[in-house]
Amino acid sequence: MKAVQPGTVVYTHGRANRFGHPAGVVQQRHRQLAIPTRSTAREGAIEWIVLPRGKWS
Repeated sequence: MKAVQPGTVVYTHGRANRFGHPAGVVQQRHRQLAIPTRSTAREGAIEWIVLPRGKWS
């Protein structure tokens, strides 16, 4: 994670999925690195709008 330095992590998964994604160890790693996360299971569809110069909303 430190090599790529993500500004946000998006977990694309369904609620109570049978595979247990995202893994607890992965979520813990993101919390320890203070990386903001988004979740399609919590928020539904997530739309990213890419603006000029690489900015997004």
